[in-house]
Amino acid sequence: MVDLEICKNIKIDISIPVYINEKEINKYNSSSDYYNDICTKTTSDSGTDISLSDRKNDFIDKNMTLCEEDCILAQYNSTSNVAKCSCSIKTSLPNVQEIKFDKGKIFKNFIDISNIANFKLLKCFKQVFSIFGLRKNYGFYIYIFIYI
Repeated sequence: MVDLEICKNIKIDISIPVYINEKEINKYNSSSDYYNDICTKTTSDSGTDISLSDRKNDFIDKNMTLCEEDCILAQYNSTSNVAKCSCSIKTSLPNVQEIKFDKGKIFKNFIDISNIANFKLLKCFKQVFSIFGLRKNYGFYIYIFIYI
C-alpha cells in the first residue's frame, strides 16, 4: 500500500471532458470575479441585474461546479472541451457510492461577513457616475428632476 501522507500538500491537475459555452466560463468558476466582485455586471434573461448572492445561489442550486470538493477550476480548453481542476491529494479515498457534494461546504467558499451591510458596493461608484453609467441610470434623471 502507498503512503499518501507525504503528498498531502501537493496539488494535482485532473482533466474532465465537458462542454462549456465560452461566454459563460466564469459561471463555472467559483473563484472568478463573477461570484466575488460586487461591481461585475450581469443580466438575467428578463433584462434585470443579478445580485451577487443570487449568482452564488444559482451556482449551488444548479450544481454548476465542475470540480469535486477542495478543487478549483484552473483552466478550460475550448478546442478539446476539457476542464482542468487543481486539487489537493486525498490521503484516503471513499467508495464511489459515497462520493457526494456538500452544498454547505461549497456555499462557505462564498460567504463574506464583511459584505452584510453592502459597504463593498461603495467601491462601484466609478461605474455609477461614469458617462455610460449615468446615461442608462433612469433613477439619476428622476432624482435630478426632483432636486431641481
